[in-house]
Amino acid sequence: MLLTVQTATLDEYRNIKPAPGEGYNIGGSGGVSTLFKEFLVILTKTEDVPDESVEDESVSIVWAVEDVLEYLMALDIRISRTSNIRDYFYSHIDMVGFVKRLSETTRDYFGDSAVLTFELYKDPEISDSFFALLINDRTEPDLILTKIDRIMEEYEREFSEISGWLMLGRDYRKVGL
Repeated sequence: MLLTVQTATLDEYRNIKPAPGEGYNIGGSGGVSTLFKEFLVILTKTEDVPDESVEDESVSIVWAVEDVLEYLMALDIRISRTSNIRDYFYSHIDMVGFVKRLSETTRDYFGDSAVLTFELYKDPEISDSFFALLINDRTEPDLILTKIDRIMEEYEREFSEISGWLMLGRDYRKVGL
């Protein structure tokens, strides 16, 4: 199955023309998450795949990614560059549930006073990227590292089973706490 997931504003969508023999299914036009409201998801499909299977599978992947992003926001986790995060999730869809569980545990360990940031780190020297869940907290540095170690031990098995990479670490940047 050949499937391309793109995001486009409504104006961009109006200018898109399907390739000969292909059509577009538009998903997410009703009940779209608040994070993704101004976008349409355009699903491009090949002729040999039944409409229902492409739409169901593709839309469920998109909704799973949107759901995890909304969940992170509900946990008061700052999200940076959501389009990059979406793309990484699309490549590593098995990380959706893992990120939700890990983020909730991290919020529980550090409480509401800590500033948590979820981002996609891109290594400037090599073509590599991974998720980073960063903690900025006023507690003692040793206590922060102890909590991170406990979380890492709790999720050690899951870290080895996911397809992508995620770093859980301390955020040294200055932010308003």
